Amino acid sequence: MKFGHTLRAAQWGPWEDLYIPYKALKKTLKAGTHDAGSYADAEGAFMTRLLKAVSSVDSFFTSQVLLLTERTAALQRTAEPDGGGGASDTSETSAAAGDGGSDTSGTSTGGGGGGEGGEGGEGERGLEEAALFEQVELVCQGVEWLRHYAELNQVAVRKILKKHDKQFAVQLASALRPYVEGRSFSSLGHVDALLATAQALLAHFASAHEQRAAAEEAAEGGAAEEGAEEEGAVA
Repeated sequence: MKFGHTLRAAQWGPWEDLYIPYKALKKTLKAGTHDAGSYADAEGAFMTRLLKAVSSVDSFFTSQVLLLTERTAALQRTAEPDGGGGASDTSETSAAAGDGGSDTSGTSTGGGGGGEGGEGGEGERGLEEAALFEQVELVCQGVEWLRHYAELNQVAVRKILKKHDKQFAVQLASALRPYVEGRSFSSLGHVDALLATAQALLAHFASAHEQRAAAEEAAEGGAAEEGAEEEGAVA
């Protein structure tokens, strides 16, 4: 399969217009091989379009890294023992995660003040943890897609420059390499660190959920045993 088809098939739908326009750049190169008069025009058009595309990809990548970093930081705050239970923190996290269907801003995690507050508070806390777990999963998926996006565009730039250098006398691959390698999307260290942080946070919420479920099961078992003892005493 040709790389253009491979690139298209590997793109994520919502971002399909934000990748290096490999096919369009390839057509521009082809136009420059028709005759000597079209060579200079094609070279100029190719350079202009490629540099603009690299800049656009880099800007989008940088904005997504910032967004996902902010989301992860907001979710981390909810995991802190002294800062994760308030309604304001939960509301901030929900908004930062961009999940409009999981509005937990009204959830109280203080345990309630009345006789039913303890049980109700525990149930609400469990629902809140489930919502936060889902939001962290979305962040992990977003980081993975962003890494994939960067890798595809890195390959696209290398491929199109290699194709250019085969057809034209001016060799651009070596000339543009420092510029391309200096773009944010060419370095994935920060993305990998962000993914590790999000995955650790995911494990934290999963563990908290399991511990809460075990405690609730134990409490239910104790209540059932106590009820049985009371019935035996009455009999």
